[in-house]
Amino acid sequence: MMVIGFFLVVYILVLAGLAYLGRTALVRDTHSPTGAAVSIVIPFRNEAEYLPKLVEALRQLTYPSENMEVIFVNDHSQDHGARWLAANLPANAQLVSLPGNEYGKKAALAAGIAPARGTIIVTTDADCVMSPDWLQAVVAPFANPAVQLATGEVVISGSSFFSACQHVEFSTVMLLTRAAIRLGKPVLCNGANLAFRKSAYEQVGGYAGHRHVASGDDEFLMRNILEQFGDASVAWHR
Repeated sequence: MMVIGFFLVVYILVLAGLAYLGRTALVRDTHSPTGAAVSIVIPFRNEAEYLPKLVEALRQLTYPSENMEVIFVNDHSQDHGARWLAANLPANAQLVSLPGNEYGKKAALAAGIAPARGTIIVTTDADCVMSPDWLQAVVAPFANPAVQLATGEVVISGSSFFSACQHVEFSTVMLLTRAAIRLGKPVLCNGANLAFRKSAYEQVGGYAGHRHVASGDDEFLMRNILEQFGDASVAWHR
């Protein structure tokens, strides 16, 4: 009981701190640099069931269309997702396929980032759905020239008991991630809601050196950026 009580107190303190930090963050995020050119890179593999909702959400984005592009990267899907996407691409989107000798999320992300025209790269997953004003929030921290990478919240949906447990666990991780970033000590980020300057990505060598590791594309990149640019280079977007 004492252990549970201790963690409950810690959790409440984190919430209280975030409430204060979040309040000040909203003030900083008021003026969003909507003139920034943004490239959204979305790798996918055998995720045909999610693509219609994702494409519809992308079409509902309110960010200026002339400053936004979407790059889907097909990582050797064996379902009908790539065919469906080719027939239903939004006007500002393109579909890239990985060559036969390249596999995995890091390779897919790199293949999407290479032709990207945006100065800010935004990554998300094919099973995600975003709100219409998502991009405005994502790019807001980049009004500060010191910021090279920004991450934000990812919410687990679903009505099952397992989904509810996942939601609680994931929300706790998000709270701690946000607190650490607000305190200037970033330790985690999430590639499903991540943005970074393309120039910073290129300066640190992208995902080079970690291609052999199946996961961790987001955190490896964040660590490389932190080493190159310092703690102030990572921000949390609302």
